[in-house]
Amino acid sequence: KAQINLSRFSEREINFVNQDAAELNLEEKFDAGFICWVLEHVEDPKKVLRSVYEHLHPEGIIYLTEVFNSSFYFLPKLPGLERYYNAYNAHQIQSGGDPDIGVKLGNLLHEVGFEEIELQRGGFHLDQSRPEELKRMTAYWKELMKSAAKPMLDTDLIKEKDIREMESDLEAIAKASNSVFFYQFVQAKAKRKA
Repeated sequence: KAQINLSRFSEREINFVNQDAAELNLEEKFDAGFICWVLEHVEDPKKVLRSVYEHLHPEGIIYLTEVFNSSFYFLPKLPGLERYYNAYNAHQIQSGGDPDIGVKLGNLLHEVGFEEIELQRGGFHLDQSRPEELKRMTAYWKELMKSAAKPMLDTDLIKEKDIREMESDLEAIAKASNSVFFYQFVQAKAKRKA
């Protein structure tokens, strides 16, 4: 699917390799690496970063984007969304991930040996001053939250009613006059030693 999607944007030949990111076995070194929304799901993010480090040319660059789920803030305060979001993060932790890995990127990159580490925040601060953006984001967030529903149901972290309440609460946030939707992620850039 990635190959089909990328073919719409580029005529360059792009080769895909399916390997364990923590134990890359590549024949060549690269000028850059890009990791986006991955480290939040792995048990040993340092192992992944070391593996990428070893496959970069000297002074090769790594770019990362990762979650900071503790930053999520919303108004009005609605218990269904709060319960579901707490279960969502608990599920990620139980699965060996880290829902706040983004704020740890600088230290992780430093420990692996990267230099010239740059960190910046990105994210969303939406309210009724931009109602269409708020509506799009709450609809997107609903689908994102539902992406983990099946394994959360399977492990009894949530019930079917929790899904409905989460959806209803996000719809309410899109409409309420005092709505606030705030979330931050972290992006990093670093260089392999020369």
